Amino acid sequence: MEKDSSRTQTQGFSTNTPLETFTITPGRRYRFRMINALASVCPAQITIQGHPLVLIATDGEPIQPVVVNTIISFSGERYDFIINAEQPVGAYWIQVRGLGECGNKRVQQLAILRYARGPYQPKSKAPTYDVGLPQGVVMNPLDAVCDRPRTDAICVNQLKNAKAVDKGLLQERPDVKIFLPFKFLFYRPDELFQPHQYNKYLVAPGGGDHVISLVDEISYTSPGSPMISQIDDIPPELFCNGDNKPANCGRNCMCSHKVDIPRHAVVEVVLVDEVQQPNLSHPFHLHGYSFNVIGMGRSPDKNVKKINLKHALDLDRRGLLDRHFNLPPLKDTIAVPNNGYVVFRFRADNPGYWLFHCHFLFHIVIGMNLVLHVGTHADLPPVPENFPRCGDFLPPVSVH
Repeated sequence: MEKDSSRTQTQGFSTNTPLETFTITPGRRYRFRMINALASVCPAQITIQGHPLVLIATDGEPIQPVVVNTIISFSGERYDFIINAEQPVGAYWIQVRGLGECGNKRVQQLAILRYARGPYQPKSKAPTYDVGLPQGVVMNPLDAVCDRPRTDAICVNQLKNAKAVDKGLLQERPDVKIFLPFKFLFYRPDELFQPHQYNKYLVAPGGGDHVISLVDEISYTSPGSPMISQIDDIPPELFCNGDNKPANCGRNCMCSHKVDIPRHAVVEVVLVDEVQQPNLSHPFHLHGYSFNVIGMGRSPDKNVKKINLKHALDLDRRGLLDRHFNLPPLKDTIAVPNNGYVVFRFRADNPGYWLFHCHFLFHIVIGMNLVLHVGTHADLPPVPENFPRCGDFLPPVSVH
């Protein structure tokens, strides 16, 4: 909805621009392709008054249709749904609410679904943040109870792929299994602003903490040249991963995090949320691939209040990480439940250097990403002749 008619009710602020209106003809079906392009950490919840949403695709990949009333999406996610224009001719509210941090400010936006030759305004009062449209069945619930069928919600891992699934992805043991815990590191004041130290960090809103992101205890830094075209120009010691860290790596380990994967391997990735900040779920996006979502949720052990890598490894060893192998859906962006985990698989058949990152921009720049390197450099096409080259900019320095 491009027109900006948002409102934050705790501040009593709203814009005066017209509401976006979608005009439909009775008896027809309409496909909506919804893109969550939010720059904030807030999930977006969309509901259309009186109209069920027939969900048919996510992230461009078809699924077996499911009927919901509300969709919750995260930054970078896309959902395709169909609306049947079969209600009495009139105008109906479309409500989008910001959840998580946006809930504190009651952020919402409205639009109108209007039947042709009908009134331009709905008869009912505009929904408010606190007295909104009924949610009904929710796609992608925030409570992450995803290990059982529900009548009130559907989790991403409970969707069914509309296409046949590579049987190799459904075998019990993948060829490669990668656990990727992610978290924040908060600097102490005495660790910053030291001579000859240039640590990157984000000054967090509110408390003013100085923070960086870590994936598998590493904060990603980009090399001076692109890997795909100038790999030989990058010193090998700049690369690292969880099994190969620089000797001088402290708790703020910074290097070019790269995980090498054999071509054609069946790869399983287990994301573990060690951030555990209330009302915050991190959507991760993989370039170059769509992956099958095998499982997601929180620890089944009620005595465990906070999940971590050690606990996730133990759950996996005991077969307690929830996995579903019946037509798992394809996605390229998945939100990890707060204090939870996600399991996904893909066939490494697209060689290259593929960025895997949290979709919040300010989390990327402070290190919440890594590169999955599939195959060898010999699997890539040759670099075109006279292709531009780049590297670190080192200005001339003179001492007077």
